[in-house]
Amino acid sequence: MVRKLVSYIKVTIRDIFLICFTCAFTVFLTVFRPGAVSRLIDEGFILQSYSAVLLWTCFICILSVGDYVSQMIQISVFTKLENLFTENMYQASLEKIMKIPLNQVQNRNAAELLNTVENDISRMTILVNRNTIIYFDCLFQIVGGIAGIFLLNYRMAFAVLLIIPIKQLLVFFMAKRKKELTRNYIELWRTFGAWFGNQIGGILEIKLWNLYEKKTDDMKETYREIPHVNRKIQIWDGLEDISGQLIGLVLEVVVYVGCGYLVCEGKMSVGNILAFLTYTTYVSGPLSCLTRIPYLWADVKPSLERYMTLMETDEEKLSGDEKIKKKHNMHLKMEKVAFGYSEEKTILENIDLSVCRGEKIAVIGDNGAGKTTLISLLLGLDVPAKGEISMDGNSMETMGLLEWRKKFALVSQRPYLFQGTLKDNVDLEGVHTEQEIETIAEHYGLEFVLDKIENGLHYQIENNGTNLSGGEQQKITFLRALMKDAEIVILDEATSNCDEASRKVLRQAVLDDSFEKTVIMISHYREDVSGVDRIYEIKNRSLIKIK
Repeated sequence: MVRKLVSYIKVTIRDIFLICFTCAFTVFLTVFRPGAVSRLIDEGFILQSYSAVLLWTCFICILSVGDYVSQMIQISVFTKLENLFTENMYQASLEKIMKIPLNQVQNRNAAELLNTVENDISRMTILVNRNTIIYFDCLFQIVGGIAGIFLLNYRMAFAVLLIIPIKQLLVFFMAKRKKELTRNYIELWRTFGAWFGNQIGGILEIKLWNLYEKKTDDMKETYREIPHVNRKIQIWDGLEDISGQLIGLVLEVVVYVGCGYLVCEGKMSVGNILAFLTYTTYVSGPLSCLTRIPYLWADVKPSLERYMTLMETDEEKLSGDEKIKKKHNMHLKMEKVAFGYSEEKTILENIDLSVCRGEKIAVIGDNGAGKTTLISLLLGLDVPAKGEISMDGNSMETMGLLEWRKKFALVSQRPYLFQGTLKDNVDLEGVHTEQEIETIAEHYGLEFVLDKIENGLHYQIENNGTNLSGGEQQKITFLRALMKDAEIVILDEATSNCDEASRKVLRQAVLDDSFEKTVIMISHYREDVSGVDRIYEIKNRSLIKIK
């Protein structure tokens, strides 16, 4: 998982050089600063030499300024890396979500999916923020610190190094429990996020049914376990901190007693004991930081596992065989196609359909008969359990979904509008000028779609068109479909929210003899599909030609 994660981290040669330089400077500080302080005390304070005080104070100041500069370099480098990492992770998430099968995305509402991705990425950025370089610094500080205490007194050095590993064992034990609690906490938040998003989606029903008190009670019940698990995590964090402080106290006592004895025996100077304390800090402090790595990993691993599960989800087969011969007959066929969400719930069976270029057909049927499922199969959003769907003799898989879907434009019963201008939503690819859009709208008699909306193409549409009526939304997506360079236009209850006058204009636009594209109309009502070449009805899971 870490190897895959590293691919999202973009490090330049310059970044590597700066990181190595600052780490090397850390070693330099670790070795020389405690020695400088020791000389300051022994040669300056003890011997009362003011010149030595000034000399070693200046040297310590120079080292400290260098340390500050080194820290700023680290902050600059790792801030850039963290921002790039976060951007790459969000980009990879979006690209993956766009490429996985639609039904797997629709099984999780937008609020839940966003919460999951956002939560996981925020946790994983811990691995690339400035704390990462701290762990490298710790390694170098430990090396320098160990060398320093052995040079001063090897017996005390062994005493210090015997105590420190105890904390490592304690942290490993606590990290295991923390990982379990964190995984549980993340799952609880995922469930709550899905529930909360579901309530927002059903806000109209909540208002109409006066469900305020019930939903508040439901929220308390759904959220109930989260504070308890969070409390356990916080307590566990507190215990980990206290245990570290306790071992630090033991280490401090050993150093004071041992070094105090050596000072009293005349075997160590006051400056030496201060240097020893500093070197000990360079060992115990950084080692305490390193021993937290399992604890930190316990916090990150559940998010990393869940994120990688998303990234390893099977994708749609977008690319096809580049060697296929591209014909322009646009002969669409379904042969013996069957589909069901399970063996017990079959939606369609033995569907045969043949549509030639320029033909206009209609499919009618009752609610739940399978009309929308038929469209999903034609667009490659669902995969047939049996049979084959082809165009000009090339199967959907052979062509690849990228090439296949270029051939289709869809107007659905519940269209989606992005937040942005009307132009952005009509011209999704952003390849047309305003004049071209107005010309195409006028050509199909749809200029009223633009004229009746304030500010026309510059009108600002809210998320999913909440500031437009259902009819206006369908008219906009109708024009959007005609803007696409597609040979087949699918109308799935495309005028259900429009007034009768608008419905007549929209039907006429695609049913006119001058409209050369293939048209597949889906409707509940036969009167809506008059004027087509053929009419089919879905009944008892079969497709029956009735005209």
